[in-house]
Amino acid sequence: FKGFDPHLNRIVAVKLVHPERIELLESLEDWFEEARVLATLKHPGIVQVYDADKDEEGNVFIVSEYIDGQPLSEVLDQGGTDPEEAVKILADVSDACHAAHLAGLVHRDIKPGNIMIRADGIAVLIDFGIALSKLQLGRQLVSGLAGAPHYMSPEQTRSEGHLIDRRSDIFSIGVVMFELLCGAKPFVGSTIDKVFKKIQSSELPRFPDSTPPIPRELQFICRKCLAMT
Repeated sequence: FKGFDPHLNRIVAVKLVHPERIELLESLEDWFEEARVLATLKHPGIVQVYDADKDEEGNVFIVSEYIDGQPLSEVLDQGGTDPEEAVKILADVSDACHAAHLAGLVHRDIKPGNIMIRADGIAVLIDFGIALSKLQLGRQLVSGLAGAPHYMSPEQTRSEGHLIDRRSDIFSIGVVMFELLCGAKPFVGSTIDKVFKKIQSSELPRFPDSTPPIPRELQFICRKCLAMT
């Protein structure tokens, strides 16, 4: 929801966290601790979190800065970007993701819908609602199956929550990179199970022939992100 903070006189974004996401955690207090860690991050590519709490009705919510911009998913729907613009977006997202990793957070849900392109052109990573902190990394969660299916890492598709770490985010960035460069998702199928099998296979997607051709350096970086080992 788009809201207004009368105390600080600013527009904010208020997100209610779905109960199923909370159930993925061993304790709600762990989740609040993650929100506190995220609130300490000061990075132009990471949405600023102002508050996280639970109301009288039991709803868990996050209050964050309101990003005046457009989701990358809409940019893709409108025809996508050229390679130069794609590189800038990916550089912004990668730098933001690295900052989160240094703070001990793994996003787990990097996808075009969670990347906002601000009016000034800077890409901002949003929605840390299912992020994992160092408190959770390495634990066997209730379920590792969280995130958008087409952008999940292999360990996420196998519900191996205890294996998720920063490399899971790197894999998801590789999927977004492929889509930005090629205009299509790398792993597709008629059902979610078939998509998961493609992700879990050792066959990396082939870059299509295009004019102008996709630079080999970018293809190499994308394949490195999508490497299974």
